[in-house]
Amino acid sequence: MGKKNTIRPGLIFLDIAFWAIAIFILIFWRIVSDKIIITRYLISYSVFTGVWILFALCIKKYTSWKNSSHKNLLLKLFATFLFTISYALFHFYFVYPDLSLFTLLSSFFIVIILHLIAILIYQGYRYAAFMDEVPPIYNERKPISVLAPPQNIDNEKYNTLKNLIIENTNKQTFEFFSSNLPLNSTNTFLTKTIHRLNFQLLTDYQYDCIINLSLLNNIVGINRLFCVVNEKLPDNGIWVCNFISQEIYQENILKKNPKVIRKVVYYWNIFIHRIVPKLFFFQRLYFQNKNNKRRYFSRTEIFGRLAYCGFEIVKEEIINGVTFVISRRKTIPQKQEHKFYGLVIKLPRVGKNGKLFNVYKFRTMYPYAEYLQEYIYKKNNLTEGGKIKDDIRITSYGQTMRKYWLDELPMCINLLRGEMKLVGVRPLSKHYFSLYSRELQLKRTRFKPGLLPPFYADMPKTLDEIQASEMKYLNDCETKGVFITDFKYFWKILVNIVFKHVHSN
Repeated sequence: MGKKNTIRPGLIFLDIAFWAIAIFILIFWRIVSDKIIITRYLISYSVFTGVWILFALCIKKYTSWKNSSHKNLLLKLFATFLFTISYALFHFYFVYPDLSLFTLLSSFFIVIILHLIAILIYQGYRYAAFMDEVPPIYNERKPISVLAPPQNIDNEKYNTLKNLIIENTNKQTFEFFSSNLPLNSTNTFLTKTIHRLNFQLLTDYQYDCIINLSLLNNIVGINRLFCVVNEKLPDNGIWVCNFISQEIYQENILKKNPKVIRKVVYYWNIFIHRIVPKLFFFQRLYFQNKNNKRRYFSRTEIFGRLAYCGFEIVKEEIINGVTFVISRRKTIPQKQEHKFYGLVIKLPRVGKNGKLFNVYKFRTMYPYAEYLQEYIYKKNNLTEGGKIKDDIRITSYGQTMRKYWLDELPMCINLLRGEMKLVGVRPLSKHYFSLYSRELQLKRTRFKPGLLPPFYADMPKTLDEIQASEMKYLNDCETKGVFITDFKYFWKILVNIVFKHVHSN
């Protein structure tokens, strides 16, 4: 059977759930007192559910909704409805004529309404999340340089370019550009547009510096835009974009509004311009409203999106509340996927035998922050306890959750799945893992990582001390056995946490 025609068990369970809801509403909610009548209702509705499912299987109603149009879904739904209700009428007249015809017909009405709601929600999700749009695949390319060597433009063109920048921004922005970018080069392209098509029409590798003066807050499909620019630039090409950060919006709102309502106004704006654009059902509706031109982004999210799409941050500058970012094309974009912003996230970590597995955590960072670890490390290095210093990726509530290990509670899923054990070295990202010595890397991959690391038994402060602590733990596992070592470390960790009030940095 082809992939498109594979039966989805979840859709069968969904139908069973709809029938169960209908039965509950129309039998138990109406309080039928006669136990014999209740039994006949339950038997009858069980038969109806079975007939419904069997007919639905025959017409392939339970294949993936992703491969079906809404018309096809509705046709299959009403075909199943007509067949099953025909049988139900036969059942009513010839098997249990003492049942209520009104109750019988009402149950079918409820089931149909529940199906229509489910289809509406799914089609809204499909519409909002661009599910019919196939994400492009980016393949590695050979080293490419700009097509023609750069030349200086004449004074007239340079002055025109200068005036254009000042008119659309300000004089400080022009000075920032002229100090850091080759504005007088024929290989520099400057525009002000919110449409991706304008970049797609550029000749490949014609420019090694592309500047867009339009705010990213007003652009739909930022990742796709970044990826298009990535493809157009040669190796090490420069991409300049700008946006108003969430932090700046907050400052402006708090200044403009009375003290009594400023917090309410701020959180309302956060909900409308930051949360709503990320909700699958409202995303397109938000952008189709021409009045919505203030989508909120944190600095971390924009930097993370750039890294995700193959750029490295070179320089940033805040000018009159607008953040300008100079980035350099570093590599091809990562595989583009739909990003979801739920409370629980999964992060790839190095496990036993060097295999990557997904660690589950509560979200404590801004979206796309996971792609910025190398950038933040190079910029800020590590602080005491091996954490990254002044980590802008962590939200304010995330700092509190990390302090008391609340963000790590979902890692119990990894424990139950056998990917981790109770005591063991902390599961590390590929970048953090690369900072360790080769000897420790090899020893780490011989054992499963753990929920309670030896860090909380020894409380090391520097990266070297952390490595020494883990090496001692792993050597004990090899010589004394994993069970005895973990037992000893468990009680050390427990004493430090309970009596010495040790907490995460």
